[in-house]
Amino acid sequence: MKKIYFPLVLVFSLLLTACELSGEDGLKQILSSEQAPAGVVFDVATADKEGLNWVVPMVKSYSRQLRNKFPGVKLALVSHGAEQFQLTQSNIQRYINVHRKVKGLIDKEEIQFHICAYNASQSGVKRSAFVTYVDLVDRGPEQISKYQQQGYVVLSLIKQE
Repeated sequence: MKKIYFPLVLVFSLLLTACELSGEDGLKQILSSEQAPAGVVFDVATADKEGLNWVVPMVKSYSRQLRNKFPGVKLALVSHGAEQFQLTQSNIQRYINVHRKVKGLIDKEEIQFHICAYNASQSGVKRSAFVTYVDLVDRGPEQISKYQQQGYVVLSLIKQE
């Protein structure tokens, strides 16, 4: 069974990745559509330990553009890379501006914000280490898949150089 399972998972993962859009080009592709998607989920998984410094302003800009074209479109963000650790309770003072901006995305922009508990556990960080205003999900990629099943478009965020 394991011999069959791994190739199936690999193929499924490649298909999901092929359906994803990324960065500014992906945003333009969504905005060029005549019909609003059910929602957009921002996929964030960087090796950048301070990645939310550029991710949060990008999400705010993208969300405003999306809602200008598609008022009421549902938005979510799933963080499952090194950037998610900026949102631990022990990092509140170090990244106070990031914390304020994330709370703004959640409260003012009405963006669902998810953190990957599996990634945290792999790094030895407990669920309880994170701030309470973000939603911890068991696995980030599974959460993205759930959104896709609801008709959301995946928009992977990449650092614009």
